[in-house]
Amino acid sequence: MYASDTRCYGRETWDFLNGKRADIVLMECTFSGRDTDMYVDLNLDMKNFLLMLDNMREIGFIDSRTQIFAKHISHKFALLHEDMQRAFTKAVTV
Repeated sequence: MYASDTRCYGRETWDFLNGKRADIVLMECTFSGRDTDMYVDLNLDMKNFLLMLDNMREIGFIDSRTQIFAKHISHKFALLHEDMQRAFTKAVTV
């Protein structure tokens, strides 16, 4: 799956993905360093990127065989590469 400018998915999209499985997920994490407590309008931050992965895992769309890549990372509100890698390594266990 290749996802850009996605925002958090609505029910219709989750219903469509349910029952399918992805080998690879390339999803934007545009504002990796921005910290919000809300869903975002257009581009994902780290918190919502991870929330999307949790939802994908819950419906069986991703599993331990799925390769996951963050892309479309903005220079605004971005973490340094090492910090982002550390956050993903700690948080993403599919």
